[in-house]
This record gives sequence, structure tokens and C-alpha cells, in this order.
Amino acid sequence: MRYQVTDVRHEPKATLNTDEIFRRDGGHQLIIITCGGEWLADQDDYEDDVVLTASPL
Repeated sequence: MRYQVTDVRHEPKATLNTDEIFRRDGGHQLIIITCGGEWLADQDDYEDDVVLTASPL
């Protein structure tokens, strides 16, 4: 199956709404979440999550 990217956004880790991202209603979507933003050495983590959303063609 082929997909088209419809959105890419940076979300602060503290406010990432996984209920919205992993909802079970609506159309099919492919969602990829990875780390982004600045590296926070004191937290041993990145400050953001990058959320990519794609829809089937």
C-alpha cells in the first residue's frame, strides 16, 4: 500500500496526546513517532517527539 504524508509536527514530550494519535475512529492513517528537537543531556533524552502522519493513496 502507498501513503502520502499529510502532516509532520514537533510535539513537546510532556504534552504529546497519545489518545488523539492512537484513536480508533476515522479513516486509516499511518503514524510514525520518533525523537526530535534539542538533545537534553541532563534528561538523557530529546525535548520533542516528531509525529509524521500519512494517509493511504
